[in-house]
Amino acid sequence: MLSRLQLGDFRNYRQLDIALSPSLNVILGDNGSGKTSLLEAIYFIGSGGRSFRGGRLSRLVRDGAPAATLYAEVSAGEKIHRLGVRRTPGGIDAIKLSGSFACSGFAPHVGRAGVWGFSPAPAVYGLGNVPRGT
Repeated sequence: MLSRLQLGDFRNYRQLDIALSPSLNVILGDNGSGKTSLLEAIYFIGSGGRSFRGGRLSRLVRDGAPAATLYAEVSAGEKIHRLGVRRTPGGIDAIKLSGSFACSGFAPHVGRAGVWGFSPAPAVYGLGNVPRGT
């Protein structure tokens, strides 16, 4: 269970430190305030460094910043796993797992913070003759 997320220079966030509830978290905000960027950061940590938005991953780094940092604490029973990632416009250049540099890449550590992404697009497939304007 993701219990804490810290972002530095990720998308439009200069800094963010958020503690997450184990039951329900509601994200509210105006257009362009960073709701989708927050979800993207969670997906990035949980998917091994991918984005659900598509496009160039170099845009994950806030304009003018040398790198983005993401840090997550994932609770698994009584144990807390800590995962940190530093991403430059050129790619991931550092990964830490519980304070130690991980040399084997990002993917082996992803199972600690599994994530599912949902998109509204598939919900419209197969609707066919749905009347418009109702």
